[in-house]
Amino acid sequence: MSVNSQVILVALVISSIIALTLATTRLAPRTGEASFRDIIELRERLCSDRSVFINFEVFVARKDHLLEICVESGCRRITVTETWVIAPVSSSPIIKPEDFAKRGELFALHSNGTHAGISTGIQFEFTKEGVIVTYVEAKRIGKTRKLVLSKEVVDELAIYVENASILLDGKEIAVINGFNKIKVRKVVLEL
Repeated sequence: MSVNSQVILVALVISSIIALTLATTRLAPRTGEASFRDIIELRERLCSDRSVFINFEVFVARKDHLLEICVESGCRRITVTETWVIAPVSSSPIIKPEDFAKRGELFALHSNGTHAGISTGIQFEFTKEGVIVTYVEAKRIGKTRKLVLSKEVVDELAIYVENASILLDGKEIAVINGFNKIKVRKVVLEL
């Protein structure tokens, strides 16, 4: 193979790489910015679906809290998490996040005008069988375009109590009178 042939071959390879790079960046979908309506729809889908694919990027963060179930003889301590799903938006109303202990729903909206998102809370269900305390834990944190919610019982703890107080970070959030069964249920959010 002559030197001229090698030069032409290298030039063809380089020009092909440049052309391919330009074509793929132009064909790839651009990351769209989320609208406040997108965040509302994301919340609704998390409440009802298991997997959510979105056409915008969100950031997932979490914070640990201490849940205590206390009876006369002592307290059972469980680490629970608060999960945040946040995205920049062009505009949104100001919705201040409720304190984690007072949220009362698994998925609550919040926004500050430039960012909007969903923050999780602790949900109490009072049934014939007892009290179910549910919270959401993000398996990982970081940026994503896909959220998978495992609504099946991933981790459940059952405690039988008589006259108990439930504390979150040292503050009383519920009182259980009489004999009852308390189930603490973790729902996992995967990226």
